Amino acid sequence: MIGVEFDTHEHAAAAEWASFQRGVLVLEAGETVVRIAPPLVITAEEVAIGLKLFGEAVAEIASSRVALIARAVATSRRPQRAISRR
Repeated sequence: MIGVEFDTHEHAAAAEWASFQRGVLVLEAGETVVRIAPPLVITAEEVAIGLKLFGEAVAEIASSRVALIARAVATSRRPQRAISRR
């Protein structure tokens, strides 16, 4: 069993859902942790595929977070007043 900790509950839940959409079953464990519990008979190839899909799910969450931050920064920028130096 492996636990992957996220910074917020929302990110953990989003990673769980994005993984499920890719066919990877993970489970939230607590508020900010996603638990990966593969069967004991899993093959190396299945591990590689599962980790690739989980990585894609996490990358999707990270990229959407970066996009939200960039949008927030872009909308919060105000024209700066010129400071005159005498």
